[in-house]
Amino acid sequence: MASIVRGLSPAASLEKYVENPIGRYLATPNAAAFWASSVLTGMSFWGHPNDADVELITSAVRAAACPSARCHASLVDLRRLELLDLRVFDKLWSELASHFTALGPSVTRRALIAPRGQIGAIVAELFKSLIQDASVRSFADGAEALVWIEVGDHAFLKELDRLPDIASNHPSMIVEIRGLLDERTPGREEAVARRFGMSQRTFQRRLRELGTSFQQEVTAAHVRIAKRLMRETDNPLKWIAIESGYASLQHFSSSFRAHVGVSPSRWRSSQE
Repeated sequence: MASIVRGLSPAASLEKYVENPIGRYLATPNAAAFWASSVLTGMSFWGHPNDADVELITSAVRAAACPSARCHASLVDLRRLELLDLRVFDKLWSELASHFTALGPSVTRRALIAPRGQIGAIVAELFKSLIQDASVRSFADGAEALVWIEVGDHAFLKELDRLPDIASNHPSMIVEIRGLLDERTPGREEAVARRFGMSQRTFQRRLRELGTSFQQEVTAAHVRIAKRLMRETDNPLKWIAIESGYASLQHFSSSFRAHVGVSPSRWRSSQE
């Protein structure tokens, strides 16, 4: 059984992570790459991963080669994935397929912890297509995945559970914008830009550098508010739509499905 480093620590940059990856992770707002020991590496995706998340994490996976001559296992944790963007994940699978093929027998076993429901079924099938042999398996249960890759320390799941929270050290501007949006008091884009002492054009450029846009953040906030209201109330979807900032139930349904992958009613029933 593999010995796991307790208390993964953050790497300040891709370069720092590559330089010394053991016991460390490299995070983006929606993903992380990690080396939990010299015989276990992996990655975790949650929320709504985008191109920037995939690009940095796959770069980390490719660049942080096995730091010893020992073979190792690989773990992909998607339990908290909320949105399956097939375009983004096509890019991820392509990168990983090339990487795993290049590593060959140095990776002993590859396990995926899939999210629940339809999204989980889709990503499990995609994962199996990466390497079509007995070294690849997907699991709905994290503990079973750890057994398969021969990790005896099931407390390691708690380490993975912490990553979305401790990786939420987004630039302070993003944190503040999301706080404003969740409180539904952001104002127009130009007004928000002035809060940060920027012109609207500079504000837009800064958000692009961070892999997002004001409209993307607004839409994501609408979805977050809708999810919270569906979890916390029994009110009808039409009420949820208006309270979440949508002009109509139809607009809410189409936008929610586009971002989450299922209809609001199906998502709500899956939470019961």
